Amino acid sequence: MFNCPKCWENPCVCGQEYQTWSDEKIIGQIKMLDDILKQRLEKNIRFLNVEEHENYHKDVLHER
Repeated sequence: MFNCPKCWENPCVCGQEYQTWSDEKIIGQIKMLDDILKQRLEKNIRFLNVEEHENYHKDVLHER
């Protein structure tokens, strides 16, 4: 897997890796992320981190 040479995250969180992307590709990425946020708002879902996400699923399964 490739990590950003500046922030070492995958995917890059500092923006360095996106400097070479075309405007269209950046706009597509923004739209994809915007759609995810809209879906979360519609479903009243908010995951701040992986641990919270995992606990949410454990709680949902426990309630069944």
